[in-house]
Amino acid sequence: MMLDKARGDATLESVPVSPSEVDDAGDNDESRRNFIRDEVLRLIHECPRQEGRSIHELQAQLCDPSIQAIKEVIDYLTLKGHIYPTVDREHFKSAD
Repeated sequence: MMLDKARGDATLESVPVSPSEVDDAGDNDESRRNFIRDEVLRLIHECPRQEGRSIHELQAQLCDPSIQAIKEVIDYLTLKGHIYPTVDREHFKSAD
């Protein structure tokens, strides 16, 4: 019984991961980042208020991403000139 278990464990551990599976995982991360970036930009662009949209509002409306992921997207969009901070470092408005 112990030998059968050892053989089973060795079989599971020796399954190779193909390069395409690794590439797909990277593509999914990039797709997710692009989706979050597009949604953050859309939500900020649609906000009619002078102070713009806050990071916490963005997280509540997007549901899934962490504050850190949203802040990384905010930094990217600010650096590219798509958005700018308004009343503080937590509120952003679209440059369009």
